[in-house]
Amino acid sequence: MLNKNDFLNLHMQKAPARVFITSLNDEVELRALNISELETFIKLTNDEKTKLDAIFYVVSTCCVNPSFTADELKILNATAFKIIDEIATKILNISQETSAITPR
Repeated sequence: MLNKNDFLNLHMQKAPARVFITSLNDEVELRALNISELETFIKLTNDEKTKLDAIFYVVSTCCVNPSFTADELKILNATAFKIIDEIATKILNISQETSAITPR
């Protein structure tokens, strides 16, 4: 779990954070969403037809290692979707924490 200093470091240096993904049983490198990416995510989640695309967008945008394209994520099976969903949740948590401590 990242603490506040880790989140600040992630945001200030734009460096990816290593986060353990339980359903993958491994660590991945994630970066936070920037403001523009977060706005795109919000737009996608506001439309019922594109909510799933929002998850694919977040993971393909911010999963540094391993990296995925949105198209690759769409062809994965249901087991892999649990991993994708968990990674997306971690990215959103990182993004919320970094924006909460960033001076405006």
